[in-house]
Formats: sequence, C-alpha cells, structure tokens
Amino acid sequence: MTVGGEATRFARFVTRGPAVTDCAIFTGAIADDGGYGRFWYGSHPRRVVRAHRYALAQASGGHLPAGVVAMHLCDNPICVRAYACGGGEALARYGPLAGAHVVAGTQRDNLALMARKGRAGTTSLTRAQRTARSRALRDAVRNGWDADAVAAAWFGDTLTLF
Repeated sequence: MTVGGEATRFARFVTRGPAVTDCAIFTGAIADDGGYGRFWYGSHPRRVVRAHRYALAQASGGHLPAGVVAMHLCDNPICVRAYACGGGEALARYGPLAGAHVVAGTQRDNLALMARKGRAGTTSLTRAQRTARSRALRDAVRNGWDADAVAAAWFGDTLTLF
C-alpha cells in the first residue's frame, strides 16, 4: 500500500487526545468487522483500507509492504496514532505506557500480543460489542476531545472502582 495525496483528507477524520498516551480516534466510517475504521484512498482504482493501516503507512514514509501487520498495542480498533517500527521489534521497542498505539509487526507478533493480553477466547468482547464501542468512541470525539465522553464510551456503565 502506498499513501497518495489524500493525507489531508485523512487528517480531517482524526481527533487526537492531548496526551501521548491518548489514542488518536478515527471519526470516519467504521466497519461491522470488529469496529475498525475504513478509509478510501487512491483514484483509479479507488481502494478501501483499514484506517490504522493507512496511518501506519503514512508514519512509515508513505509505503507499507503487503506482509506488514498494523498492530494495536492500545487495543482500540479505531486508534490511528501510528509509529513507524519494523517487524518483531514492535513489542520490544514500544509499550502502551511509552505512547505507542499502532505499530508494524508480523502476524505472529499480533497473535502473540493478542494471547498475552487475553484478547482471545470467551473473555474478550464480541465483534458486535467492539463495533458498538468504536462507534460510541467516534461519536464521543466528533466535535473535539472530551476525556469524560471518551471514558464513558470506552467503559460504558462499568466504570467503577469496585
């Protein structure tokens, strides 16, 4: 995938949180496949790509090889705060507390991260639940970043201390 002249249009669909640890939320189209953002790029032919993959290509100098996986270290499918990084180095070099959100890796890296974080199996959200959460997050930041609205969308009614 190669980034073209649509970078300005892509930027209009992004609301960034104020801190480096905050996500950059994609406010455009969201697919029903787990809440990932969708972005159309190119002109002939026009193609659709997941928004976080487009953001990673942009951060990586405008090109992303076919075998590279855009991994969400923040576990937010509509986050597009991307950092250029290669292969298996992604997990060693960056961590959620260092501000990394979307980094390059391999499918093996992505599956290992998923297992390590417990996102596999019956304890994780369903695709429909992830999609609903992504749409709630998108709606919460459409008019600018609001930390309370983001927390309410992310946690729903489960935001409690006990």
